[in-house]
Amino acid sequence: MSIERDDTDAAATASRLPSRKPRRRTRGKGNRADQFCIYRTSDGRNIPAVAIEYKAPHKLRRDEVVTGLESETRPERDVINKNGEGFAFASRSLVAAVVTQLFSYMIGKGIQYGYVCTGEAFVFLHILNDPTIVYYSVRVPNLDVLDDDDENRLHGTAVAQVFAFILQALRAEPPPMSWHDTAADLDTWAVEYDDVLGNIPETVRKGKEARASPYKPQLWRGFKRSPIRTRSRCKQFDSNEKISKIKYCPHSK
Repeated sequence: MSIERDDTDAAATASRLPSRKPRRRTRGKGNRADQFCIYRTSDGRNIPAVAIEYKAPHKLRRDEVVTGLESETRPERDVINKNGEGFAFASRSLVAAVVTQLFSYMIGKGIQYGYVCTGEAFVFLHILNDPTIVYYSVRVPNLDVLDDDDENRLHGTAVAQVFAFILQALRAEPPPMSWHDTAADLDTWAVEYDDVLGNIPETVRKGKEARASPYKPQLWRGFKRSPIRTRSRCKQFDSNEKISKIKYCPHSK
């Protein structure tokens, strides 16, 4: 496994997929993740496994991430060409833009796992069998490890959560042909994060009113296998969770 700049040629992706009809190139950031992508080697081939998007914390603040992903989002219904006011709408617009950019890259490369990192917050993404939906899990490691008396707090650190997520991605099988066929029919939202950010007044982002964070630190459940004395294990993506997904729309037929 290696971490590389995203300047590999199309052969890396082609080696993962069977021969099939060409897929349209995604828009947004030119079918690229922010700077880096993680690859795994299988039978001498380089195969994309995880897409990563980095955002500076002053461009995407922790409270914006948590508030923007507090509930299920449908960009076409909630954000695209919508005029809203206030911190909640601004946060949802920002997060929808950054997730959509990474989602676009993941779809274009046939990757089902990715995450956004701001240095303060992580948004872990997983596209399951339906490529019109991306499930997410928001994690704020500094808040997940506040309890000094919790012997399992090691598993809430940023390193532990990213490591567990990458291991899960490396174990996954490539998506089937039907997944790519459905993904090819997705509609396109030509969005750039900096454009969305530039349209939001700084007074809205830095509002003086007190905001109660909806974030709830991760509760770790016990497990038996571990090289250290602990009862924790990583929480799996759960498609039945109430606050867990962003829904994208296919082309109208």
